[in-house]
Amino acid sequence: MIRDCIVCGIRNQAIRQKLLAEGDSLTLEIPFHQETDSVEAGMDDEDTVFLHAIERDSGNDEALVPLKLKNQLLVSFKIDTGAQANVIPKNVFIKLDPKPNLLPTNQRLTSYCGARIPVIATCDLVCSHKQHPKGSQKFYVVDSASTPIEEDRSSIDLNLIKLVLNINSEQTSIVDEFKSVFEGIGRLEGKCNIHLKVGSVPTVQSAKRVRESLKDKLQKELSRMEKDGIIKKVTEPTEWVNSMVMIEKKNGFIRLCIDPVVLYKCIKRPYYPIPTLEDVTAKLHGATIFSKMDARSGYLSLVLSKTESEMATFSTIYGRYRFLRIPFGLFSAQDEFQRRMEEAFEGLEGVAIIIDDILVYGSNQEEHDRRL
Repeated sequence: MIRDCIVCGIRNQAIRQKLLAEGDSLTLEIPFHQETDSVEAGMDDEDTVFLHAIERDSGNDEALVPLKLKNQLLVSFKIDTGAQANVIPKNVFIKLDPKPNLLPTNQRLTSYCGARIPVIATCDLVCSHKQHPKGSQKFYVVDSASTPIEEDRSSIDLNLIKLVLNINSEQTSIVDEFKSVFEGIGRLEGKCNIHLKVGSVPTVQSAKRVRESLKDKLQKELSRMEKDGIIKKVTEPTEWVNSMVMIEKKNGFIRLCIDPVVLYKCIKRPYYPIPTLEDVTAKLHGATIFSKMDARSGYLSLVLSKTESEMATFSTIYGRYRFLRIPFGLFSAQDEFQRRMEEAFEGLEGVAIIIDDILVYGSNQEEHDRRL
């Protein structure tokens, strides 16, 4: 046991037992967290850390930056300003020598759509960029072969990104002139269909428990979403009833999703090509002026038909509701949203779209403003 400790550098016995020596490498055998039916629907920041993304179909469209870990290992990290945690996969961790101490954690990583990401442990690593170490950063070691992630605050500390807080009078006038565009939740024309695989069997899941401290927030969020036309109260029988996932973000607001585990397996994905950064940059030759916009609550601008809405019924301690818009948690939403956004902006010059990010560009101020 002492020899194992010297070899792997891991002091925690419970975690060390999850690692097996295979020649010169280590294999992380099992995730630190196991899913059970007793998981609570409400989880605060002490339990859950929110990630914008953890896996992509292709690595070509990721903003990758080489960072040095422990002043020895050069690793390509994805800069993700939507993430709230630094992440390294197990295949990166096993390359560190000597290995940092792994610390057990009760926190869960949750993706943008509400899916759980298996966490093994956490560790502290000195991370540097261009010979400028910025001290120790906390990393989550995940049981996945995904791209390493550097979250927003850590990216700012390493001078990888900068905050631009000023807004000039011309930009303000544009916002004032088209005020309605910047208010509320948008709506793309047409209804969305969810296609099920042959042999799919509807399931009914009971409402998950919610901690007493979060019940009031949940009730208010359900009321807000119902008022905004995002969800609707259900009293009639429905074949599908999904579990609800409630995520409390650092700003105190909560996000409601449907648990994607069951419905994921039944949905046919309508594959649609997502542009890469290379696709976009190829269009930017000669451009000097840019505006970047974000579609607010993007997926919620997709309206579900009645049948599909009933499939998106979910259970809460306050009864059943069904989504009238595409909810977070459906893996088909990304493809459908990209297709519909491209259709909506078809024929416009100087516009590039990747999911809910819209880039308007021009060779000079006049051309840019006209396109904007």
